Amino acid sequence: ENFRLQDIRADDIQNWMIFLSQKKGLSVKTIKNLRSILSTMLKDARMKRLISENPCDFIKPSIVHSQGHGRPTREEIARVFSSLENWNNNLILMLANYVSSLTGLRNGEIRALRWNDLLQKENCIVVNHNYTSHSGLKKTKSGKVRVVALPVKLWKYLTSTPGYPESFVFSYDGKRPVGAQTLERSFCNAFCKIGVSKRDQILRHLTFHSWRV
Repeated sequence: ENFRLQDIRADDIQNWMIFLSQKKGLSVKTIKNLRSILSTMLKDARMKRLISENPCDFIKPSIVHSQGHGRPTREEIARVFSSLENWNNNLILMLANYVSSLTGLRNGEIRALRWNDLLQKENCIVVNHNYTSHSGLKKTKSGKVRVVALPVKLWKYLTSTPGYPESFVFSYDGKRPVGAQTLERSFCNAFCKIGVSKRDQILRHLTFHSWRV
């Protein structure tokens, strides 16, 4: 969204910082640096009398520290998974979100799932990897392997037509999982479809990570 210089308010900057943290996944340090650059620019604008005050002066530097992750309501969860159309008819993305909502698997853990992780133990997922775009498969964040139960019907559905044991479950070709941002966007777009706007998602701190809350 574009703003005129004179129209920028403290609330706008606060929402922008939260957006950078929750939606873009930027670190606290990076967000502070960006805020500092913006503040310097606005300070210069004030000195030139283009604006009467610097809205950054009214923002607490610790704002991004205090933001947790919200969670959708039960009604919203039921509605978002009630129709494949909410997920642009993409079954892979819908199932990835659904499995995460039931198990609390992280974005990277969902992406790291391979068929042998579902077939080792009946009605369960063996979570032993995380996946990043830079490093590929690596250990989970905790470094521990854990076994997570799935509803019987869902497990049977997922394993009814399995791929090769080493291929990825949530993938279009089995060789590489869907992207991290693809999962984030699918979450955001699906909730927009049921009436939870992007702004509301930012204010409520709703992201793919919310499935873990």
